[in-house]
Amino acid sequence: MPLQEPPRTSKRLRFSRLQLVGMIAMAAVPILAMAGVFSPRSSTLAARSDAIEIEVKYSNRARLSLALAMDLKVTNVSAETIDDVRVSFDESYLSAFTSVSMTPSPETVTPDATVVHLGDMGAGEAKAINIELKPASPWHRQGKVRASAERGPGAEVTLSTWVLP
Repeated sequence: MPLQEPPRTSKRLRFSRLQLVGMIAMAAVPILAMAGVFSPRSSTLAARSDAIEIEVKYSNRARLSLALAMDLKVTNVSAETIDDVRVSFDESYLSAFTSVSMTPSPETVTPDATVVHLGDMGAGEAKAINIELKPASPWHRQGKVRASAERGPGAEVTLSTWVLP
């Protein structure tokens, strides 16, 4: 019995649209990583009222396994002494971290906020709060930091951090 000729096929590769999209996405990930899209990034936010200025330097993009540092500076920008200055951190932001270490230590912790009391501040005086945080899980975290005094308006900034695996 003679052998039959094999069927003719085209030598062209054929991919479905979904396969093409997947290949492009797989090729884009290393390129984006080399461009630094997935790298940790810091940001500085500032807000000011008539009496208080707050400046926060924090990580707006972080990695899950790395500890983060947040540096906060509160300045009395008025010409008078301000009584009982306090800084509050939304618990919705801080609860996203497994380990939170603040210097100076917080004096009040409620279900809504963690509050650090800075005491009285003279005209032009600045005080700092240093915080070390370790992310609990990947995703987006957002919350407010408010600096306020016994009298007068305060200042607030909104923190927004993306935690990547």
